[in-house]
Amino acid sequence: MEIKKIGIIGAAGGMGESYSKAFSRAGFTVYAFDKKRPEVLKLAGKNVVAAASARQVFENCDYVIYSTPIAITPKIIEETISYAKAGCIVGGFTSIKKFEVAALRKAPSKARIVTAHPLHAPGEIRGQQVAVIKVRANDAEVKAVEDCFKAIGANTFVVTAGKHDKTMANTQVITHFTLLTMALAWKIRGRKPPGNKRFLSSVDGVKNDMALRLLTQNPDVYAGIAMLNQDGIGQIREYNHVLNEIIEAQQKNDFEKIFGLWEEAKEYAARNGFKKANARVKKIFGARGWITNTTNSHISLLAMAITWKRLGIKPGRLGALQSPPYKLRWLLVNKVLNSNTRKFARNAVELEEAKRIDLAFAAAARTWAYVIESGDLNNYTMMWEQIRHYFGDKQLNGAKNRIDSLVKKLIAADKKRV
Repeated sequence: MEIKKIGIIGAAGGMGESYSKAFSRAGFTVYAFDKKRPEVLKLAGKNVVAAASARQVFENCDYVIYSTPIAITPKIIEETISYAKAGCIVGGFTSIKKFEVAALRKAPSKARIVTAHPLHAPGEIRGQQVAVIKVRANDAEVKAVEDCFKAIGANTFVVTAGKHDKTMANTQVITHFTLLTMALAWKIRGRKPPGNKRFLSSVDGVKNDMALRLLTQNPDVYAGIAMLNQDGIGQIREYNHVLNEIIEAQQKNDFEKIFGLWEEAKEYAARNGFKKANARVKKIFGARGWITNTTNSHISLLAMAITWKRLGIKPGRLGALQSPPYKLRWLLVNKVLNSNTRKFARNAVELEEAKRIDLAFAAAARTWAYVIESGDLNNYTMMWEQIRHYFGDKQLNGAKNRIDSLVKKLIAADKKRV
């Protein structure tokens, strides 16, 4: 089977626009549809048809993708899936497949279902990972979908919907949670990382840029990831439990307790797929100094590693972590776990400045957890926008550009290793 015409419903969104352009450049005819008609008209041109309706998309395409916000994707599918014709392949781009797949199964029986999840933010696609999920299709139809993504330079792997959602919880939820918590903690303290000597070292600088880069993305996407994946909510609860344990030991000046947790985290990571990354870190990030700032206790990373252990998550073995943005995060975690953890433990109990920072981080984590457990998508978006406004577009876009540059270096380095 060969796919020649691809429809994208939600083409005006960041991911929809990125894939509309990429598929059209690769020679596919793309039927782009979105309720934001003026934005879709801007995409129209060589190989891109600005469709007037979802019906028009289905009438003309071999493969139709829903690139719409997680929370409303099932409703959009239910409103339009009856248009799917026999032999047409339908799927979506959401990062939680449980609800999407349930809606897709309502497609006419002769329509085929192969869904996907790009493991990256909107923008550059070449070298990125795309998960492909077979729902109601044969192997040839699955291969046809994979071939579409490979034609635009993406790498694919096939996984079941259930395993996908579990892996995404293990990969995304705590990662996003810690980065957003860092950003909120800065806002609580009235500080901004650039210009502060504390953040000049590379580990700190990249970690902080990743937090700010996240805020340049669409909050609706991340609200859905955080609130709709039940595995993820349980992980956030456990993370806060571990964080409270660390803070309690910190307030009691219990060095042995915190150092013991660091050693526990290091040992667990070493047994479960983490390899020393010092040489790779230097190759990707350059010859800058990599000793983290002497006043940073890194309890955000410590809590993450202990949470992995207690939940049985083996981060180094997650296939989804081959996606460059997440791999960057894990390289940083690994670097810290293989650094002087005794020093980090002493910072946590001996330095008053570190204690103030860590208390603000713990308060921010409780705040984000409350918002997420409330299930109110509007509250999540409002919090996100308040933090984004605090930093401003100039600072956020600068961080995004720096991380995007590192992602390109990581992709290039991975190609050389193949």
